Amino acid sequence: MSEEYIEAPAAPGKRPYSRTIFVLQALLIAVVVGWVLDLQRQVFGLNLYSEQMLLAVLGLSIAICFLVTRRFVWDPLAAVAGISLCFYLAWRYPQLSNELTMRPLDGILTSAVLAVLVLEGTRRMAGFSLVGFTLLGVVYAMFGHHLPGVFQARPVDFTRLLVYLNLDTNALLGTSLQIAVVVVVPFILLGHVLGRCGGSEFFTDLARAWMGRYRGGSAKVAVAGSAFFGMISGSAVANVSAVGVVTIPLMKRSGYPAQIAAAIEAVGSTGGQLMPPVMGAAAFLMAEVLQVPYVEVMIAAIIPAFLYYLALFFQVDVEAAKRGIAGEPRERVAFA
Repeated sequence: MSEEYIEAPAAPGKRPYSRTIFVLQALLIAVVVGWVLDLQRQVFGLNLYSEQMLLAVLGLSIAICFLVTRRFVWDPLAAVAGISLCFYLAWRYPQLSNELTMRPLDGILTSAVLAVLVLEGTRRMAGFSLVGFTLLGVVYAMFGHHLPGVFQARPVDFTRLLVYLNLDTNALLGTSLQIAVVVVVPFILLGHVLGRCGGSEFFTDLARAWMGRYRGGSAKVAVAGSAFFGMISGSAVANVSAVGVVTIPLMKRSGYPAQIAAAIEAVGSTGGQLMPPVMGAAAFLMAEVLQVPYVEVMIAAIIPAFLYYLALFFQVDVEAAKRGIAGEPRERVAFA
């Protein structure tokens, strides 16, 4: 998320739109869980396109994005526009899917607005790099027919490209979004449920009992705890939030500088996305692109993940030896 859009926290109970954001997040989870459990057909007797579900999730995500990163007075309007537009497209999609080749006016206009909202939301959450590459691809598609030789592309009308990028099943509503919604969200949700049930504390205590007494024990606890928690979360951010809140103060008390403690936890938490069985979203995309069962990708990741944490463990040990940082006293180590 771009730092310029992060506001100072408001006073407790006075944060604007916090309740709205909570409701939108709850609705997003309800849509995903309902779709995974096939409630729309089993309970309500509705046979829906998967694209209709993706549009509903996309609309809720856009609204959450603009409310969470709000800075301008028009951000709430953009949130309302995003959710209204996507729900309109979801309602209209069965007819619109048969008319896309004719490029109806409402399809072109909604695609244009949706493109702007998605690009701006992506810029706020992921920075300009991803947006820049996307725009370069659009420029190439529009002007590639002027290039020579192997770089030459077929000419394409801008309205056709606009409708394709936003409403076609090979673009925005394609495999990447579907895997993120249908597979990644339920996995992360179950990981959070396990964490709320005490899983994060269990893994942190286990790491402290195992590594806490050795040289540089606090940093080794961060490495081992991040690896354990990564097995159930698949998210670097969740890993830092669950493990780092314990290990970073622990490392600072042991003698690590604040920036070194933060770096160790950041690197350890990032590696949590490599830890089977629950990995980052890229692993699910790999399984889909390679057309192999996810379990094969998971098994293939075991050795790289082990080597990643082994290298980090050695580096942490060298850093502890260089700074003369001993392990924690036995009475402070959980389960000791």
